[in-house]
Amino acid sequence: MASVTYKCPNCGGGLTFSPEHQAWECEYCLSLFTEEQLGKFADEQKTTEIPPEAVDEDSDEGGTVIYQCPSCGAEIIAEASTAATYCYYCHNPVVMAGKLTEEFKPDAILPFAIEKEQARQQFLNWAGKKKYVPQGFFTKRGIDELSGVYYPYWLGDFEYEARMEGKGEKVKITRTGKIETTVVEHYAVERQGSFAYNNVARSAFTKIQSKLADGVHPYNMEALKDYNPAYMTGFMAEKRDVESDSMTESVEQELNGYAKQQLEETAPGYNSLRTDTQGRITSTRWRQVMLPIWMLTYRLKGSDEVYYYSVNGQTGTICGKLPLDKKRLALHAGLAALAGGILMVLGGLFIW
Repeated sequence: MASVTYKCPNCGGGLTFSPEHQAWECEYCLSLFTEEQLGKFADEQKTTEIPPEAVDEDSDEGGTVIYQCPSCGAEIIAEASTAATYCYYCHNPVVMAGKLTEEFKPDAILPFAIEKEQARQQFLNWAGKKKYVPQGFFTKRGIDELSGVYYPYWLGDFEYEARMEGKGEKVKITRTGKIETTVVEHYAVERQGSFAYNNVARSAFTKIQSKLADGVHPYNMEALKDYNPAYMTGFMAEKRDVESDSMTESVEQELNGYAKQQLEETAPGYNSLRTDTQGRITSTRWRQVMLPIWMLTYRLKGSDEVYYYSVNGQTGTICGKLPLDKKRLALHAGLAALAGGILMVLGGLFIW
């Protein structure tokens, strides 16, 4: 295994990817480097090989792996699925090159487009607009941790053939004087077609965070870049633990729903339409991609409960469950009931 860090050629400081500049930035001398410039001196970057005795042999079963920081030599303990992190001593970003073997190497990556402070502020603005949330929830001090993480996803491109069969009804109502006539016409409806569906996303990891990660979709996949581990500098990353073969059944159900809707749209004019659609995938192409998410941990003052949120690292969409101020809700409900009662009494007096 090997751990890799990207050094600034001007001062030797660690480089991190800047979502604001879409380039690599040195936090010490503030130099900026494009991907092309980074590639020119990438071969000179320092790589440290990790001896076999430093690796937990049970790591593939969910254990931990010990890495050596290329900058200061400190040992870094990470989960077996972690692909990028920080050195907790010298704070240099480290890409765990040993975790991304050819088998697990992504095909593409979607770089972060939202800075950390921007994600923090968007969360506070979002929480501040919600009713019945404890007032103390709107402060930066409550944000315990905000980490940028790349999560692995499978993107599938499919060709799909489907056939729809069903019954349609057209109802015609005519009136002649006082006589109303209803005519119901019954039709056999059949449609078939071939479809192409691209960028069908499926989570490639099973951790509990996957629900929060899925909640901030969709992404603009047109912004995908060819995979370059340098994009992970300054962020953390997870390695996939789900294979694309396990997703066939759920994908077929999703594509069948799309095809059914599209085929029914070609049969307008019916007052009612009942159909059954059957189809099959005729061509499949999977790509593994890394998608950016800010994961936020919030600890409410005076409470031991911890809340977790995710912020889409490209669009800023937020997912998570907010706490409820039950006392405030009960007070407002009581006031509303009281106001309703007073109006009923006044209404009765007015009628009397």
